[in-house]
Amino acid sequence: MKKYKITKFTEEEKQDIFERYGEWRKPENMGWVNIEYDKVVLSVVTLYGAKNAEKVEKKIDSYNWIKNIDEKVWAYEKFKDYLMHSSPYIDNRIGEYIINDFNDETHQRILLEEIEGGGPDGKGFLSDFIENRAKKMLFESFQEELNIRQKLSNCEAHTTPYVESRIRDYEIDDLDDEEDKRINLEECEKLNSFFIQKRIKSYLGKIDPAVELEKRQILQECERHTNDYVKERIKEFQPLIFKTEFHEDLYERLQFRQDLEQCEKHITEFIEENIKLYKGRGLEISTPAQELQHRLDLKECENFNTEYISRETARLKDEYLIRDPKEELKHRMNLSFFEKNVKNKEKLANKDIFWDMISVHGLENMGLLKQELNDVGKGFCLAKWNQVSILLQTGQTHSCHHPRPHVVPLSELENNPSALHNTKFKKQRRKEMLKGERPKECDYCWNVEDANPDAFSDRIMKSGEAWAFPYFDKIKDADPMENTNPSYVEVSFSNQCNQACGYCDVKSSSNWQHEISTKGHYPTSGMYNNTEWMERDGIVPIPYTQPNPYREAFWKWWPDLFPNLHTFRITGGEPLLHKDTFKVLDYIIENPKVNPQIEMSVNSNFSGPQDLIEEFIDKVKYITENDLVWNFALFTSIESWGAQAEYMRDGMDTGRFWNNLDMFLTKCQKPEATIMSTYNLTSVPTYHEVIKKVFDLKKKHYNGKRYRHYAIILDTAYLRHPEFLQVRLLSTYWIDKIRKDVKLMESLSEEKYTHIYGHGHGGFYDFEREKLRRVLDWVDAPLDDIKWLVKMRKDFVLFIDEFDKRRGKNFLETFPKMEDFYKSCKKLI
Repeated sequence: MKKYKITKFTEEEKQDIFERYGEWRKPENMGWVNIEYDKVVLSVVTLYGAKNAEKVEKKIDSYNWIKNIDEKVWAYEKFKDYLMHSSPYIDNRIGEYIINDFNDETHQRILLEEIEGGGPDGKGFLSDFIENRAKKMLFESFQEELNIRQKLSNCEAHTTPYVESRIRDYEIDDLDDEEDKRINLEECEKLNSFFIQKRIKSYLGKIDPAVELEKRQILQECERHTNDYVKERIKEFQPLIFKTEFHEDLYERLQFRQDLEQCEKHITEFIEENIKLYKGRGLEISTPAQELQHRLDLKECENFNTEYISRETARLKDEYLIRDPKEELKHRMNLSFFEKNVKNKEKLANKDIFWDMISVHGLENMGLLKQELNDVGKGFCLAKWNQVSILLQTGQTHSCHHPRPHVVPLSELENNPSALHNTKFKKQRRKEMLKGERPKECDYCWNVEDANPDAFSDRIMKSGEAWAFPYFDKIKDADPMENTNPSYVEVSFSNQCNQACGYCDVKSSSNWQHEISTKGHYPTSGMYNNTEWMERDGIVPIPYTQPNPYREAFWKWWPDLFPNLHTFRITGGEPLLHKDTFKVLDYIIENPKVNPQIEMSVNSNFSGPQDLIEEFIDKVKYITENDLVWNFALFTSIESWGAQAEYMRDGMDTGRFWNNLDMFLTKCQKPEATIMSTYNLTSVPTYHEVIKKVFDLKKKHYNGKRYRHYAIILDTAYLRHPEFLQVRLLSTYWIDKIRKDVKLMESLSEEKYTHIYGHGHGGFYDFEREKLRRVLDWVDAPLDDIKWLVKMRKDFVLFIDEFDKRRGKNFLETFPKMEDFYKSCKKLI
């Protein structure tokens, strides 16, 4: 085999020789040069022995191109380096590759020295395993060879009979890949129990050892979480995930076993009995995690299991009013609150089913409630204590919503923020009720009761609500002049609104307030939206840009009010434009344990600034997903389609409205939405489109998780004021259109789609259909007062013409099919 060796000095070496030993070549220095040269030779003899010194001398002589003494002494220094890195193995192999210069040979010797005796154990890289593999390879340098031998050594370090038997099953990219595979196979060998072998067998040789190791590690965890109970129960649950790339299937099975292990820790007679009950009623439990949550909920239920709670819960279950353990827990916690803080202990002890109830249902029970109320007083109504609607922009309050709102005197608010509900005026009405009198302001109910003594007026209906009935005895025995915190609060923080709907008013819309203040009332017979009476009564809305003492009083009252609220509803204006709305939501988030039993709702036109709508949706999602409220509902409004909706609901973007409503129902899986349709004469042409859109949303967003089953309700309420926009003004042609819409809703009934979808919440409920049918009954009824009809049709045209002028609209272009109706009204002027 040819051996390479150095044949001449490089230019760099010549320069180095000259710089270090240039004086040695001068004739005049030969005397001391010979002496110094002998010293160099002697130093080699001293360090390495005479034999090695002789070898160096011969090697220098063999390089016939080394002639001068300065070159020789320089070469001696280099050869001394060779002697430091010399052995029979090194001397035998040096020269297998081109040697560029003296330093390169020293470097090659060092590499050979590492091959022969390097490594962590000092035994080098010359084992049989390495030699057998290396001799089949070609190298271009000792450096490459050393690198390969080191990698082979690493491979050898991870060699066992098991690894050797399996490594051949894989395609090896390079030695790094082989080392990785060997390491992983070595680890796989450690995780090779019968449990793991049984489940990994189908993968052997088909997946990379690193992937196999990950699967074995997950299976090892599965084995750790396996006992007789888990082994038996795991068969009940079918896998839901079949992805294997990132072991999704195995992680699911591991989670199943961990959850079943926890399920076993929560077994009691009570829990087992109820799990069986709910399963029997169709509760689907598709994963152990779901069952575990049900068991934890039932375990918590056992902490709220007094005789009264158990009795009332059993009644609710018998009436199928509780769907699952989570709902049962909520009801038990609610019942516990009422038992401890509200209910009459003596009546509960008597086990009277009527007094057990939280809210009153059924005609028989309503009759009992009416008698109990009348026994206190013929005008006794729990709503006067427990319900309030507050208009902070005008400083008005009323309980319930039927009496005309009255102004809260600022003097009463100074030391008593609860005067927003507890005015002296209202306390006097409470006193009258407890004395058996019927307050004049409540004539709405007296008219109903006087017309039909057997009828149930709102006095009875409201007193039977969950926010009122449990407080019966507490209110009956109360001092009417004392302050009380209502359990039902509806509040309007401001009239600030981004819309100015044609049928709205100054009280509820800042845009209307601005328009009327700058352009005056409309030229109808009744001077539509005239504000002189508001100015006279001192109830012109306080601009949202100005300080409001009523708003300040509300927030002073809020910390005392919130803990015992049953229902809280925010209206407007447009609530999402009010910082107060978000302040309420943030308060609930920041105080999660203060009142998780509150029922919350917010009105919104869902057409305001997009960032506020999305912030609202995100907060509601957080609140409902974390069970910070008992219930949450969105109330919104639309009653026609596209440009026609935007005409009457001035400021609305119908595309954004429907998209935002869809976003709310998609992101928020628990709350429901109600569309409060203010059905007026401009609704009729396109109301069928609203019906079809709501039907689509019902189908799309039913999920079985919502507080009230359904995702969305269409609540059709006919407009009463202003009268000149009532549907009763329309001709028979349009009344027939309403009739068609009634039939359309009937064709999309809930009963029909119960069979199709397997649940009863994909179509329109009977009460939704009934609302539109009542509108038809109303317009079908003979209209005796023709003078009124003529007057209202005149007002209609007067309003529309002025509305178009002020708002830059065109009624006839927007409602082309109503041209005949419009012109017939126009002729009356």
